[in-house]
Parts: sequence; structure tokens; C-alpha cells
Amino acid sequence: MQTSPIRSDDPQAAAQLQAKITEAEKQQTIMRVANRIVRNAKLGDEVKIVQIAAACDMHHETARRLLVPDDLGRTGFPAYELTNNAANIRRLQKRLAEVTREKSRSSVTVRFPGGRMEDHAEDARIRIYHEAKPERPVIEALKGNGFHWTPSLQCWQRLRNEGARWAAERVTGVKWPRDENPGATAATESPRGVPRI
Repeated sequence: MQTSPIRSDDPQAAAQLQAKITEAEKQQTIMRVANRIVRNAKLGDEVKIVQIAAACDMHHETARRLLVPDDLGRTGFPAYELTNNAANIRRLQKRLAEVTREKSRSSVTVRFPGGRMEDHAEDARIRIYHEAKPERPVIEALKGNGFHWTPSLQCWQRLRNEGARWAAERVTGVKWPRDENPGATAATESPRGVPRI
């Protein structure tokens, strides 16, 4: 089971997220089924254990522990576990939608006075290039908005996502083209020589 974070620039990110969603949904079903059996007043404990083990693909001893009340007298899976797992499923689904949306976006280059910013699809990076070394306030704004200097490319960059696009707009003072034509190359003139910080 993967414990490291799933990076959006990983080619397998969508598949990994879907696998996590599937596992969490399976766990949610198991908890609901087990709780329904635990709370069935018509069944004796031994019958409950057998049914939980069969229905949930669970070891008998694990099923037996579900019938032992906790410190608050609760049996089965506590409600907070189902609530937390359901919230995790929603979070993963939202992340999967974001990753899928990012994969479908084309590369875009937007010019601003003294440089350009790129939304680079293949490398999953937002990059800002300057024609000359920027002033200290601009460098501080870049760093403060999560950009890192990349000597090999002679640019400032960060992982591609909506937050990075917003940060690039904030630093450069120019806007990306709207989604109506996301693959377009836009040239934008801006009177601002100082970044919005």
C-alpha cells in the first residue's frame, strides 16, 4: 500500500488515486455491512460473527472484536470512522478530477513586459522567464509564491496547478487566457513593472 503522497506530475497519478478511491469505497461498504449485522437484534453473537466474516471477508477473531463494546459502549465500527472515510473518498474524488483536468490542459505561453510565463503541460510546471535578472522585490515575490530558481532552464518554476497559475498572475500582473481557448499563446502588455505582492 502506497504511503507517499501522489504527485500530480506522476504519469500514474490518476490510476493511483482511483485505486485509493476503490479501496476506500470497499472499506466503507465493509463497515456498513458489518454494522448492519452487529446491530441486528434477531441474531446471536456467534451467528453475527459467521455472517460478518463471510460478508466482509474478515477473520473470525476480527469479526468477534466488533461485538465487544468500546469505552463508550459502542459496538461495530464507530460512526466517526465511516464519516472520516466518506470524507476521504470525497477528497480523493476531487483530487482525481483536478488531476484529470490538469492532464487535459494544453501548454500556454503568456508574454509580459520583460519576460514570459509558461504553463508547460508535458513537464507539469508553471515557469516564469525574465529577460534580465529581476529586482529583489520580484525575486521575493516569486519565492513567496512558491517558485524556485531552476538554473538549468534559467527560469522560476513550480508544480503546475490552479494555485501555481494564480501565483504566476499575482507575480507578473498578467492573466492567463481563459478556458475558452486554453491552448492559445497569448501576448499581453501590462503597464505594471512591479509585481503585485
